[in-house]
Amino acid sequence: MRKLPVIAGALFCASLPHVALAAAAGGRSPDAALAAAAGGRSPDAASAESPGEQALPDEEPATTKTVPSLAKVIELTRDRAPAVAVARANVEVSRSALVNARLGPLANPYVEVLADRGSQGTRDITVQGSVWLPLEISGQRDKRQAEAEALVSWQQAETKATRAVSVADAVRAYGQLVVADARIKALGELLDVARTEAAYYDGRVREGDATELDAKLAEVEVARHTVALAEGRADRTRALTAVGVATGDSYTDAPADGPAPPAPKKTAAVKDPATLPHVEASAAQATFHAREKDRAGIEAHTPLNLVLTVGRGDLGELRVGGGLSWSLPVLRTNQGEQARAEASRNKASLERDLKARTAVVTAEGLAKERADIRAAIDTITKLAEPAAKAAVDAAVAMEQAGKGDLLRVLTARRDLALLQARRLDLLQREWNLVGDLVALTGDLP
Repeated sequence: MRKLPVIAGALFCASLPHVALAAAAGGRSPDAALAAAAGGRSPDAASAESPGEQALPDEEPATTKTVPSLAKVIELTRDRAPAVAVARANVEVSRSALVNARLGPLANPYVEVLADRGSQGTRDITVQGSVWLPLEISGQRDKRQAEAEALVSWQQAETKATRAVSVADAVRAYGQLVVADARIKALGELLDVARTEAAYYDGRVREGDATELDAKLAEVEVARHTVALAEGRADRTRALTAVGVATGDSYTDAPADGPAPPAPKKTAAVKDPATLPHVEASAAQATFHAREKDRAGIEAHTPLNLVLTVGRGDLGELRVGGGLSWSLPVLRTNQGEQARAEASRNKASLERDLKARTAVVTAEGLAKERADIRAAIDTITKLAEPAAKAAVDAAVAMEQAGKGDLLRVLTARRDLALLQARRLDLLQREWNLVGDLVALTGDLP
């Protein structure tokens, strides 16, 4: 079998003079003739192709942009996340309520004109005009302004809570990105080893030194790692997109950071529940509904109307007068509006208390869960993976010495790959826990 390459080389060398002669007879260069003899196309033939069939020039490589550090991603997300932009717009919408709330105590005047004519005595037309000028004297303006300011404070607190959720999503996406990048690197190394072994066993099968089963097992191992690598690249693409959406940019490469999240702080994640973003948002909502009730209650006192009358009497004389008009809040005092505002305030207060109480318990549970996961990761890193690598080395040495078979090597290598994948899965879970804590506290725990 080893004589075949030598014979093929000799035949190829023997054909070179005939190629040169054919080139001379056809007026083509030897390189063109060699290309035609090898099944390729000569430059003349390529130039004769239609424009649509000609090879396109090489495209310029796309510019690459690496995802910045985690701290920079958090900073950009706080300002550029889509949900944060919408929340800031809601704040501006709430500020529009201040325009009406800050208007003066005088409302729009309105004019009333009456005319009548008697049927007996004088038949002259009597005309009387009245000007009504509403004047708020019960403090309606102050209540409206307090409600509008409470609405702005509520929307600002909601923006803070929205920013915490957006940063948490960005942290989870960043974690998925660095974990997927580490997974791709590990799978790439395993795939290179699997391809080398597949080529090695394919050669041994041709030499009659291995069975067809060994070659097929090696091919299955290559296919398995190829599928896992494609899946890891898909995860990285999704994570790159998520980080780009959160930061308002577009990236092509993962950061150089390792897959492990930042180490937890020694202090408690929640020191004062009242300062948590979602708790502050519910507290601000309760304050707004309280101001809303105050405004509805005071608006039951309608503005005082200053009345100025001007008219003409029966004898044609000028008649001028004035007066006051004021509705008495006896039967209707905006009871429905006040009841709805009070119910909304009670609901917001209940949500505030529930969020404050559950935040402490949730933070403690997440911290303990993260500690357990870190312990599992340390066990895999310090004990399991070194033992699995030693098992792979031993299986390979035994197989090369003829005391083992390929199945043991593949089994040992698969166990190592499963441990590495499990460690990366645990790291991804830890990143998710960090994201949950960020959504709870608004910052890295």
